Amino acid sequence: MGMILNQLKVSGRFRTNCYLYGDETTKEIGIIDPGIDSNAVKAVIKEEGYKPIYLIATHPHHDHIQCATEIMSYYNIPLLINSFGKGKLDNINFIRENDVIEIGKEKLYVIETPGHTNNDIVLIDYKNMLIFTGDTLLRGRLPRQLVNYHNLMASIKKILYYPKISDEFRIFPGHGGYSTIGEEKLNY
Repeated sequence: MGMILNQLKVSGRFRTNCYLYGDETTKEIGIIDPGIDSNAVKAVIKEEGYKPIYLIATHPHHDHIQCATEIMSYYNIPLLINSFGKGKLDNINFIRENDVIEIGKEKLYVIETPGHTNNDIVLIDYKNMLIFTGDTLLRGRLPRQLVNYHNLMASIKKILYYPKISDEFRIFPGHGGYSTIGEEKLNY
């Protein structure tokens, strides 16, 4: 058995990608960037018999976490995020550079990548050669909104040339289709 990876397009006009990532043996998953509407997420989880253990946000923009409170309550799971910004939410665990999120036998390594927001992260799975890039690295383009262009460019280069990441690694961004590190290096 191996890894679970389901990509869902949720969030209405923003077409935010939500990923269900986890361990096929245990059926444990993390819900990455659930978006605005939780119905599609809950439907796939029920249909596949998944067991959510974490809600993980690559950054705190509404199109990535608007339904976080509902999902956290429904499944009684914590939110893992670099920083939440304004407001208060119970059951949050803050994650930082070099933290490791274990979901069954699968592991995601946290890398901080500010620029789109001050609190962006990417999640790297070295074993399966994939990276969840949120809105830091999109396929062939920069995000529409960013807080600091220079920080964003530094973060993109950090991802593209990070140790142990090769051109074959697949990227799964917050919007649009997937790509590879090799393809994206041609853009920067």
